[in-house]
Amino acid sequence: MGMRATLFFSLIFLSFVAMGSEYQNRINQVCRTPGDILIIDVFSQITPDWGRVTENEELGLLDMDGDGDGDIHHGDLIKKIFQNNNVITLTYGIPYFTGHYIHGALADIRYLIESQQMVKPKAIVMAISFSVTLEWLLQLNLNTQDSLNFANVNSQLPVIKSSILDKLDRSSKLFWVLKEIKYLIEDLGVEFIIPAGNDYSLKINVATLVGGLSVGALSADGLSYAPYSNQSSLTEVYRVGDIIAKNVEEGIDINSDGVVDFNWDILSGGESIAQQYNGSQATLSTREDVIQNPDQETIISNRMFSELLGVENEKTLNTLAELYGEALHYPSQTPFHIDNQNKLYFDPENSGDRNQVAFIPGSSFALGNICLVN
Repeated sequence: MGMRATLFFSLIFLSFVAMGSEYQNRINQVCRTPGDILIIDVFSQITPDWGRVTENEELGLLDMDGDGDGDIHHGDLIKKIFQNNNVITLTYGIPYFTGHYIHGALADIRYLIESQQMVKPKAIVMAISFSVTLEWLLQLNLNTQDSLNFANVNSQLPVIKSSILDKLDRSSKLFWVLKEIKYLIEDLGVEFIIPAGNDYSLKINVATLVGGLSVGALSADGLSYAPYSNQSSLTEVYRVGDIIAKNVEEGIDINSDGVVDFNWDILSGGESIAQQYNGSQATLSTREDVIQNPDQETIISNRMFSELLGVENEKTLNTLAELYGEALHYPSQTPFHIDNQNKLYFDPENSGDRNQVAFIPGSSFALGNICLVN
């Protein structure tokens, strides 16, 4: 099937999903109902309402100015995306993304709600994906009516929800995390919203198996699935997950409104990779085919980026590898475009705006757009 046909059918599916799946209706209810959305995540630039600021100054930092050095933590960006969409959120900070701290946070939130020390939130957003394969699910030997496959997991969900905890090892953190999520959803009536995951695959966020709402990622223009975003019948809600950071006078703007979202004083402030290579001559010989045939796409790997950009700097290569995956289609799935003079430009939104400096993709960031209809 050609790219245009694929996009055509994708748009039909996206339109169908937007019109009225059960999952979309639940998201709509969250967005329309008064109350708080509580984010569980790692924060360093804000003081969370509950929990604590992380002391981890390296692991998990996001590079907002595109220079290869981390700047802010995961939760800081997700809260800002919600804020830009005029959605007020509360926060619960954990120091690390581990089962130990996640279980502790969920148990504490349950206690705070039941002891009336926290007003029950209408939804909890936890931007962490425990991705599992269909093979993992089959090994649990759940008592489903039909043999499980990715197409029918959704229809078999009631059976899965009722039996999955009985099949898990009670000594595992996963058991206790899922037990707390299930309790929050079923006993306390709190929606639990999680990302689909970024495995370029059909993996499932295991929290959906106890009733969590999975949100997948769309590309920056909102017209196609982001290639990294996991897909299954348990993910019917999709929102834009590509964050494109741009230089403005006093910092970085993440939603193209010209307003500073992150000031320079909290960023590393080095020259971005985009600025280093904008206008440079592409060196990979196969680019000639792309120039002569604009509709043609070429598979490009991280190592090929080195040849394409003429990159020798290891830090730059590592950043490219982290951002752009192991094998992508060039140019549609990479943020670098090439002009008819064989020169490279960093242009993930395909707008020609030379202020673009960083591309931060992830289904986690789609969570901040749940109440924004494309």
